[in-house]
Amino acid sequence: MALKPKALFKKAAYAHESGKWAEAERLYKDTLKADPQHADALHMLGYLAYQNGRNDIAVDLANRAINIDPRRPSYHNTLGGALLAQGQVDDAVMVYRRAFVMAPGSIEVANNLGNALQVKGQLNEAGQIYQVVANAAPTNGDVLYNLGYNMMLQGDTDGALAQFERAAAVKPKDALILNTMAALLHRLGRIDEAVATYQRAIERSPETATLHKNLGVTFHTAGRWPEAEAAYAAALALDPKDADAQDSLGYALQMQGRNDEAAAAYDRALAIDPTHAKARANRDTLAGQA
Repeated sequence: MALKPKALFKKAAYAHESGKWAEAERLYKDTLKADPQHADALHMLGYLAYQNGRNDIAVDLANRAINIDPRRPSYHNTLGGALLAQGQVDDAVMVYRRAFVMAPGSIEVANNLGNALQVKGQLNEAGQIYQVVANAAPTNGDVLYNLGYNMMLQGDTDGALAQFERAAAVKPKDALILNTMAALLHRLGRIDEAVATYQRAIERSPETATLHKNLGVTFHTAGRWPEAEAAYAAALALDPKDADAQDSLGYALQMQGRNDEAAAAYDRALAIDPTHAKARANRDTLAGQA
């Protein structure tokens, strides 16, 4: 006996939640074959497309679901995400506003509206929304990070650093938060704090080459060449095809008077990317000193 739409949709949703996306897509489509007006199946099939980066399909399916049942904020939320991913920022803001009116207490919708407003450049309104959401969800690390990033964009560096620290406390495995915080400290010239923060990030995610490279750049800025060398070498052990890191390693070696090793590093950078202008200039300068 063929399953009814309700049972098919339930199986599809379970497969989706379990990460079995191909099975979920098939079952959502089976649900729609049984009931072409099944708004939830249309929406979730659209949300699955959005998760897979197929935003044009997501927009179409979310709109079809909304045409059947325009009162569901989750449908508008998915549509807003797909529109924003396509670069249709004004449309995304409009759709998120509609969802926010329907569900003013939704942390997800409010946060997404803030994100869209920030992309649009309306930083003050985005910040106000993030603040309201952060007050309502003080242990939501994503919201705290977004509030901090908004403060950083508006020049409130102390406020941004405080929010990043709060976000890092509630998301102890998220190295991105500390990476952003460290980059801000570096930009402020607070090198020792930036170093310590990058090291905290590396403790959380030691296999992320970018963190080691960023730490190397911070040591580089301070002229701490042996430490920069070690950080760049750690980055290259994880990602040996990073031409920028090879070039930077070469410069750290050169500044320590180890010109032969520096030349080899520049050559490796150029082997990876023959158009790397900085590595070429550094190599030529070194050759001219020989």
